[in-house]
Amino acid sequence: GETQLSLGDHNAATAWYASLAGSRSNYGLATPVAQIFHDATNSQSGFVSLIRNQTPKDQLRLNAQYRQDYFQIPYDPNPNDWEQASQYYESFGLRDGQTERDSFVIANWVHTLSSKALFSLAPFYHFNQANYDSSPTDNPVATTWHQGSNYVGGQADIRADAGPNNLSGGVYTFYQAENDLFGVLVNDGSATSEPNARAKASATLVEGYLSDHLRLGQYVTLLGGMRFSALSAGLNESAAYPRIGVTAEIPRLHWVLRGFYGHFFQP
Repeated sequence: GETQLSLGDHNAATAWYASLAGSRSNYGLATPVAQIFHDATNSQSGFVSLIRNQTPKDQLRLNAQYRQDYFQIPYDPNPNDWEQASQYYESFGLRDGQTERDSFVIANWVHTLSSKALFSLAPFYHFNQANYDSSPTDNPVATTWHQGSNYVGGQADIRADAGPNNLSGGVYTFYQAENDLFGVLVNDGSATSEPNARAKASATLVEGYLSDHLRLGQYVTLLGGMRFSALSAGLNESAAYPRIGVTAEIPRLHWVLRGFYGHFFQP
């Protein structure tokens, strides 16, 4: 079953929307056998969006969301099936579940500098978590595996028209902190248990860009730009990579031909 509630309203300066949703089902993940055992799932979520025209030149926006999903992990109850007899997938003694959470908050300020220039600023926060948990009595092993990440950052952009040029530039940055936990409880004595152990990692990414669309008459536009990236983590990396392109419209036919060349960097 599923339930959803949505509300919204607006006036001359402000508009808002909010929703809540929840669902539950006895049929979630794909099962290892035709029969269905331990396969329930449920989810809850909420979302809100707010837009405010603070002044004729300033607009404020806020979007926020939270979602949680829970999945039971299906199992095969027959210990004599070939997967379990061969120790390929011994699931008959497992009663595991996974909980996943995700949320974000994004704010946005858009400011009109002039009739030909616009500035925007958008800070954000993002949280993501996936927790795999087992019953302590699972056989042969009970596994705990938690992964959680927090991101905080922002983006600032400016765009302007100057004669035949459409100029833009900006910066983007975020900091990520990850916290993980892993442990194995071996209940059949076949190996040594591994107590829950935590691991942490963090990284910072900073990027900036400049670009220009240059109109050469009515039918041809040139694109040129440069992007800069710097990653600080266990491995530090940086790069500067150009992008160039051209767009040409064929008169009368109004066909548009596009060409592009660029370097891309994936940290």
